[in-house]
Amino acid sequence: MTTQIAIALIVLAAMIVLYLTEWIPLVATATLGCFVFYITGIISATEALGGFSNNTVLMIVGILMTGVALSSSGFAKWLGQKLIRILGTNERKAMAVITAGSGIMSAFIQNGACNSAFLPMIDAISESSNGKIKSKNLVMSMGLAVSVGGVCTLIGSSPQMISQGLLESSGYRAFSFGELAIVGAPILLFLVIYCSTFGYKHIVKVVEYMPNKEIDSKSVSGVGEQKFTFQMGCAAVALVFMILGLALKLWTNAWIALISAIFCIITGCVKPKDCLSKVNWNSVFIIAMTMGVGKGLSNSGAAEYLANIVAGIVGDTSPVIVLVVIGILFTVIANFMSHTSVLTLMVPIFIPVAVALDMNVTVLIYAITLYVNSACTLPLGKASYTMTMAEGYSMMDYVKTNWPVNLVGFVLTTVICSFML
Repeated sequence: MTTQIAIALIVLAAMIVLYLTEWIPLVATATLGCFVFYITGIISATEALGGFSNNTVLMIVGILMTGVALSSSGFAKWLGQKLIRILGTNERKAMAVITAGSGIMSAFIQNGACNSAFLPMIDAISESSNGKIKSKNLVMSMGLAVSVGGVCTLIGSSPQMISQGLLESSGYRAFSFGELAIVGAPILLFLVIYCSTFGYKHIVKVVEYMPNKEIDSKSVSGVGEQKFTFQMGCAAVALVFMILGLALKLWTNAWIALISAIFCIITGCVKPKDCLSKVNWNSVFIIAMTMGVGKGLSNSGAAEYLANIVAGIVGDTSPVIVLVVIGILFTVIANFMSHTSVLTLMVPIFIPVAVALDMNVTVLIYAITLYVNSACTLPLGKASYTMTMAEGYSMMDYVKTNWPVNLVGFVLTTVICSFML
């Protein structure tokens, strides 16, 4: 073991502890880790800060800005209303439609914006149903659908963008726009069926101990009065352009996303000041700094060192067994740790693991990304899903309700990716 490998392993261990405990903000951990690699000479200044010019990072900036416009213009709220207008007062039907609608919507709009649109909608439905529909029965499944649906495209949520950027920066094929839906869509379909059939009664039974939420009518007043505006139309055009542009690869991903964002600003969907102030810059900095950390692990030889250890443990085992072992590892970790953090630290290590095991690098990282994103037994992995905790659910409520979805996600990822290797 060289000095540089030792330094890299110490940095990696320290980052894991800090990511798990969050003693300091995640963005600070990522930045400090990158900085240590720089001051120890393992990476250059250009490599340390090169993430800010990375195609994926710039794409994320454009996506986040467009997402702000979709929310600020009222389009996300309007779309949510259209999805729930047909519900009536049948709670099972409401759960099925909200689960399907929020899941599909989250594939194209950032998870936080989806939750922000649907949470007041659910309160409004509950408040106006005279007790026939209870928000406590709907909120958890809605948040889970948003989390699962967000996996289906590159623009749905942040974790897959980290894998995308690290694959690109390492010189391997990145994911196409809707490639993750090969696994993500079946998981979402199962969730909709689950919430429409036996899962509905199970969820209701799990949370029946909770008192019905008292909803302030003033807080939901006007929820059903959203009218379609010119700005909403422009935001929708920007979203459609971005989806088609990314799917058809018109230009680089960064330019497509940034042009969509600029269009929203020019057409008045969102003010430039609001657009910049509401973007989650933490995600941007974490992902950009991740590029530097990945370079540090690679340049030092630590990634290859750890990869050889993993390869030695696995040996000549069948690729399917490798997937199962890796899947269990990442499912457990990602249920207790931020999905962004897990992929930030582990993808740079498992790229050389794939090489050492003579496996398709893109497919292995694809599987890892899905294992992580499917880890939904606990609500700790994604900040957007933790928003549902405000309803008053306990951790055991999530465990009892979500484990079937987590299990199906694990099985589908393993089976489908086994055929892709």
